[in-house]
Amino acid sequence: MRQDELISVIVPVYNVEKYIDKCIKSIISQDYTNLEIWLVDDGSTDSSGEVCDKYAESDQRIIVIHKDNGGLSDARNVALDRMQGKYVLFIDSDDYIEKNYISYLYMLLKDYQSDISICNFKYVNEKGQILNNPEDTGKIVQYSKEEALDKILQGKEINTSASMKLYCCDIFKNIRYPKGKLYEDVATTYKTILRANRVVYGDYSGYVYLCRGGSITKRKFTEKRMDAIYNMEEMCSNIIKAYPNLQGKCMVRLFEQYVSVYSAAKNSTGNKIIEKQIFGKLKDMRKRANVRGKDKVYSISIAIGKWLFDTIILVENSIQRYRKKI
Repeated sequence: MRQDELISVIVPVYNVEKYIDKCIKSIISQDYTNLEIWLVDDGSTDSSGEVCDKYAESDQRIIVIHKDNGGLSDARNVALDRMQGKYVLFIDSDDYIEKNYISYLYMLLKDYQSDISICNFKYVNEKGQILNNPEDTGKIVQYSKEEALDKILQGKEINTSASMKLYCCDIFKNIRYPKGKLYEDVATTYKTILRANRVVYGDYSGYVYLCRGGSITKRKFTEKRMDAIYNMEEMCSNIIKAYPNLQGKCMVRLFEQYVSVYSAAKNSTGNKIIEKQIFGKLKDMRKRANVRGKDKVYSISIAIGKWLFDTIILVENSIQRYRKKI
């Protein structure tokens, strides 16, 4: 396997002492070995930083940065500013990767002469049980940037996550993650695709995403969760400017994002004002978004009344909590 091209691996680290060991081991055990591994300790108050230092002592490819807490975006940006690789990828510090994850993405990118290569993922709980159903068909498809953005909007094959992707480093020239915001990937990934000429997707779940109780998406609802909506609105606005024919799909994706944030608010307490605001927006959006399937059920229930929409959301939240416990 050709390994003369350096790949930068960026791992933001914050209070993940329970998970960071498995994450780092999965990276240093890759069959693609020409790596520089940036472990950015973002002001951890547990032993995460010490674990990173321990691995750096035994593997010269590892560079550890200790910094004051600035959030996920800031941690990624610090490494982006210093990386030396020709290609770059991101791994969350509570996740891990299969042994050939990096070599697979590299093969896709080189063989299909693309600027971004993408694969699928496994979604597991802390018991290691798979929560999604990846097919791993081995299918490989090359997309134009418009086609890739279409896939993001539909939530098919390509998602907004920074992970599961290998990027040419030039893609990130003048692109950085927004500091101080949640759902920073929504605000950034589409920009990298707009910068790309070609994108390639391979149906192989080499990335293992851990669903854990302390992750950002599982914390108590606050107004910061509204960043998901604000970032999605900005994403859709810029996609429509570039590709007006994607407006309909942008409206559907925005509708889905509003439902998702409403569900998170409903799953918490003390957010009646936010609930009311989002529901009002949903009432307006349902008239403009040509939704289907499950979203159509939401749309009809919103038209009938908030009490019915709330009932559906509460039942779904209960089912999701039960699934996580199994």
